[in-house]
Amino acid sequence: MGFHPAWKYEQVRELVFSEGRLSERFDRSASMAEIRRLMADSPEPTENMIEFINQAFDRRY
Repeated sequence: MGFHPAWKYEQVRELVFSEGRLSERFDRSASMAEIRRLMADSPEPTENMIEFINQAFDRRY
C-alpha cells in the first residue's frame, strides 16, 4: 500500500532538494494537524469505501 500518508504523523517536515542539495525546508506539522481535524469530522471510510481504497493505494506525493 505504499507509505502512510503524511497526515498520520504528528511531526511532518518537507525537504526540497535541488541537484542533490537541500534548497528548502518546511515544517508542515500544523497543516497535517488541520487535516486530521477535518478528517475527524468526515464520514467513516465504510461510507465512501471506493474513495478510501483509492486514497490508501495512492503513491503520489
